Amino acid sequence: MKRSVLLVVGIGVAAAALVGYRFAKGKPVPQKSIEEIQKEQGVPVEALPVEAGRFERWRRFSGEMQGKEQAVLYANAPARVSKVAAAQGDTVGRGRVIIRLDPLSATQSYSSISAARIQADDAKRFYERLAPLHEAGAVAKEDFDRAKSAYDMARAALTDASGSMTLSSPIKGTLTDVRVREGDRVDPLQTLAVVADLSGAKFVADVAQGDVEELRTGQTVAVCDDGVAIADCNVRGTISRVSLSADASSRLFRVEAELPSMESPRLGTMRYARVLVYEKDGALAVPIESVITRGGKTSVFVVEGDIAKRREVTIGKNDERRVEIVAGLSPGERVVVWGANRIADGAKVKVVPAAGEAAPVASAEATPEAPAAN
Repeated sequence: MKRSVLLVVGIGVAAAALVGYRFAKGKPVPQKSIEEIQKEQGVPVEALPVEAGRFERWRRFSGEMQGKEQAVLYANAPARVSKVAAAQGDTVGRGRVIIRLDPLSATQSYSSISAARIQADDAKRFYERLAPLHEAGAVAKEDFDRAKSAYDMARAALTDASGSMTLSSPIKGTLTDVRVREGDRVDPLQTLAVVADLSGAKFVADVAQGDVEELRTGQTVAVCDDGVAIADCNVRGTISRVSLSADASSRLFRVEAELPSMESPRLGTMRYARVLVYEKDGALAVPIESVITRGGKTSVFVVEGDIAKRREVTIGKNDERRVEIVAGLSPGERVVVWGANRIADGAKVKVVPAAGEAAPVASAEATPEAPAAN
């Protein structure tokens, strides 16, 4: 729009100056319309040569930053926190106790633990009573084995029941978040703490079905702030997992990407990642605004001399700025970039410098300086 306004204003000023000059000479002439001027000189357009090069298509997704490996500790029952055994920032090993809950504050849990302890004690007494009899040959081996199995199962049940009140880290890592203090009441499935392996980072996104079709393991991922150019995005990794089934509630597919260790990953924060879903060397591509779709056919305008000719093309992939041309163009041909919607097939055109491109300057030898007017 800005270019069109400047063009119209420029032509108007030139025409007005010409008319003024003619009136000054005493030879008034009718002012030409823009359409007449463009018919004589050509419709101003911008055109660029098509060059073969590398074409990349990146897709942008939002997701959550996590540790290379991460575990969230939840409450299994309503209870009171009796002990916080580690502080945020501590390095913890696998099995390290992080939080203890008071079984007396959770009636159901206390009953379960008490019942499991009674069963374990009974199984232990029966097993210990049969042991000497089995050694003396007074008890069959099958009966003794059943007693031992019952004792082992009862001990495991007691461990499970007691474990619901003791929350330990299932991985080795750093305690990145502790959300409770001693004496706090907690509810089932409430997040109490987070342990993460900070030797690397992970980007996790939930992707719709239409988008996940382009994703696969091994694709390059770049994570950086929104608005940063791909070339300046230094944190890169690869997709390590693409879920084959959608989440039952959200109908989205989980996608994970492994990243190198980040200086400040800010776990749990939302970030943007771009995924390289398509790449091709030696591809022909044109700006999106060059492509015209009319009547179900896709075409571009190719400049031959001072004539613009419509050329049907076959397009491939596209990114935010360019469209890949699979067939219909050859390297070196000039394609109209700006002004394609203002011309028809066979129209006379005048190629003007593109935005930000310097206008050609004629040399003194080619165009001698005009003599000064008297």
